[in-house]
Amino acid sequence: MTGSSPARPVSSSPTLRMGIRTFRERLRAAMTAAQSGERIIVTIRGVPVAQLGPIESDPGTTTLESLSAAGLVNPPQRRDRPADPNPHVLAADVRLDRVIDQVRGRV
Repeated sequence: MTGSSPARPVSSSPTLRMGIRTFRERLRAAMTAAQSGERIIVTIRGVPVAQLGPIESDPGTTTLESLSAAGLVNPPQRRDRPADPNPHVLAADVRLDRVIDQVRGRV
């Protein structure tokens, strides 16, 4: 296989294999294919050297969307956030321990 081999499916899964020259010539098409879920294996002289594919979320990361999709939580009904019920206005020269005491009602 040469570096200018055309893109061709490797298996029934959405994977393409293309030489580096073809990859450079068809970069925009390769990016569009990756965005739509395909994986592209890039070769140099027939040897696979890189893979381009869609961005997938980290399997160790739990998001609200994934929990909602799994039926473990209900999605939020409101999109606006309520205001903080007790905003504290602080002077610049106040010590933090005194502010905490005031918030906790120790003053």
